[in-house]
Amino acid sequence: MRIDPIEYTPWNGERTGLILRVFVIIKKIFKQNIKSKGVLVLLILGIILAHLFPIMSTVFIPRERLSADIVNTYMKDGFFALFSILLAAVVTSSLISSDYQDNSFVLYFSRPIKPAVYMFSKLFGAALVMALFCFLPPIIYCITVMGTQTGPDYWSGLKVTGMTVAAGLLTVIYFSSMGLMLSSLTKRKAYAGVGTFIAFLAPMTLSEFFVNFNVKWRLLNPIVILHYSFDLIYGFRLPDYIEFHEYLLSFLAYLFIPMAVTYYILQRRAVGK
Repeated sequence: MRIDPIEYTPWNGERTGLILRVFVIIKKIFKQNIKSKGVLVLLILGIILAHLFPIMSTVFIPRERLSADIVNTYMKDGFFALFSILLAAVVTSSLISSDYQDNSFVLYFSRPIKPAVYMFSKLFGAALVMALFCFLPPIIYCITVMGTQTGPDYWSGLKVTGMTVAAGLLTVIYFSSMGLMLSSLTKRKAYAGVGTFIAFLAPMTLSEFFVNFNVKWRLLNPIVILHYSFDLIYGFRLPDYIEFHEYLLSFLAYLFIPMAVTYYILQRRAVGK
């Protein structure tokens, strides 16, 4: 009996480009989170408590103009920080951990995609969801104040709105990067979500305890560091007891160390280590 060899027909199609692959990753993350009941509840509740009341108040009590101190105070609202942390914990918890758990992680790298591209695709997907709370409402707040203001100075309002764009983008990346790192450390999204919340809560608690001995312990608090960043964006100075280089080291630690750690882990896992 003759055995015929298995023959494969070559595929003559065109490979998808890198941009399309990145878009698919981002689209998947955004759609999954928008359909998540937990994310929707946090978005709705957070928008009502942190954003809706200030926006409505400026409609009924118009201001003379949009000033930097008004928006800076608005961005430092406690509900804004709290729901940003909670939303980041939920949104980012499954970004990478779910790929570990269902073994789809290796599929991403079976195509010519680099760890850096994978990481920033995941980060950008989470950032889009976070922007629904951390970026768009502050811009709407600025537009509402300018639309109802009683004074003629709109130029300064436009400059403050530009500052708010920068502050909103920073907030989105600030919270998303920490969650991304925690998601890259475990296969369980529950651990990643809780870990993200603790990663912000633990240094906040320690900072509040040790600040009684030395005021510079405020630099351990990630929310205080974010608020210092808002001060600088809106043209205000740091407190006298904080040196700029001290703030900068803390800021870089909270913003870039999580991304550096995530990249290192992804690179090792991509090569099977």
